[in-house]
Amino acid sequence: MIEKCKYCNSFNLDKMLVEHSNKTIHQKVTCRDCKKCSGFEQIVENKDFRMPFGKYKGKSITEIIIQDLKYAMWASEKFSSKNIRERFREELLKSAESRSLKNE
Repeated sequence: MIEKCKYCNSFNLDKMLVEHSNKTIHQKVTCRDCKKCSGFEQIVENKDFRMPFGKYKGKSITEIIIQDLKYAMWASEKFSSKNIRERFREELLKSAESRSLKNE
């Protein structure tokens, strides 16, 4: 998370949502004082996330859980990308909670 300008160390920042060419949403962080862009922060929304490669390329995590729960559980623990591991964990937890509510 960008909290101050990397050029002038000001905390006076503007944040604006922008769409990247790969359809991911980022916050563009611009300093109000020196007017320079201090960087971009990716906004993560699991519902729109699609696996970018591999066996399930183009599939949402929810689709993967439905098709291959064992793979989803493996991915939540062993996937090399921490970001993707965390996405699987969040979706698996939501899935487990919704299943327990249906069983009550």
